[in-house]
Amino acid sequence: MSDEVTSHAASDPEPVPPREPEAIECCGSGCAPCVYDVYWEAVSVYEAELEAWQARNGKKAASN
Repeated sequence: MSDEVTSHAASDPEPVPPREPEAIECCGSGCAPCVYDVYWEAVSVYEAELEAWQARNGKKAASN
Protein backbone atom coordinates (compact mmCIF):
# COMPACT_ATOMS: atom_id res chain seq x y z
CA MET A 1 0.00 0.00 0.00
CA SER A 2 1.32 3.44 -0.80
CA ASP A 3 1.93 6.00 1.93
CA GLU A 4 -0.84 8.19 0.48
CA VAL A 5 -3.42 5.39 0.64
CA THR A 6 -2.30 4.42 4.15
CA SER A 7 -2.47 8.05 5.29
CA HIS A 8 -5.98 8.48 3.83
CA ALA A 9 -7.22 5.28 5.49
CA ALA A 10 -5.90 6.45 8.84
CA SER A 11 -7.52 9.87 8.49
CA ASP A 12 -10.85 8.46 7.25
CA PRO A 13 -11.48 5.21 9.16
CA GLU A 14 -14.48 3.03 8.38
CA PRO A 15 -17.40 3.79 10.71
CA VAL A 16 -17.93 1.32 13.54
CA PRO A 17 -21.43 -0.09 14.06
CA PRO A 18 -23.13 0.65 17.38
CA ARG A 19 -23.23 -2.03 20.04
CA GLU A 20 -26.65 -3.63 20.39
CA PRO A 21 -27.94 -3.38 23.96
CA GLU A 22 -28.10 -6.53 26.05
CA ALA A 23 -31.65 -7.63 26.92
CA ILE A 24 -30.94 -6.84 30.57
CA GLU A 25 -30.28 -3.19 29.66
CA CYS A 26 -33.96 -2.70 28.80
CA CYS A 27 -36.20 -2.39 31.84
CA GLY A 28 -39.34 -3.14 29.83
CA SER A 29 -41.32 -0.28 31.34
CA GLY A 30 -41.76 1.72 28.14
CA CYS A 31 -39.09 4.35 28.74
CA ALA A 32 -38.95 7.19 26.23
CA PRO A 33 -36.48 6.78 24.77
CA CYS A 34 -35.83 3.11 25.36
CA VAL A 35 -32.27 1.83 25.02
CA TYR A 36 -33.46 0.10 21.85
CA ASP A 37 -34.82 3.39 20.45
CA VAL A 38 -31.40 4.93 21.02
CA TYR A 39 -29.74 1.89 19.43
CA TRP A 40 -31.89 1.94 16.28
CA GLU A 41 -31.29 5.68 15.87
CA ALA A 42 -27.55 4.98 16.14
CA VAL A 43 -27.90 2.21 13.53
CA SER A 44 -29.55 4.69 11.13
CA VAL A 45 -26.73 7.19 11.65
CA TYR A 46 -24.13 4.42 11.23
CA GLU A 47 -25.70 3.21 7.97
CA ALA A 48 -25.67 6.75 6.52
CA GLU A 49 -22.07 7.29 7.65
CA LEU A 50 -21.03 3.92 6.22
CA GLU A 51 -22.66 4.68 2.88
CA ALA A 52 -20.87 8.04 2.71
CA TRP A 53 -17.57 6.42 3.72
CA GLN A 54 -17.97 3.73 1.05
CA ALA A 55 -18.65 6.40 -1.59
CA ARG A 56 -15.56 8.37 -0.54
CA ASN A 57 -13.38 5.28 -0.53
CA GLY A 58 -14.70 3.54 -3.63
CA LYS A 59 -16.08 0.60 -1.66
CA LYS A 60 -19.21 -1.30 -2.62
CA ALA A 61 -21.92 -1.81 -0.04
CA ALA A 62 -22.17 -5.37 1.21
CA SER A 63 -25.44 -7.04 0.30
CA ASN A 64 -27.55 -8.09 3.26
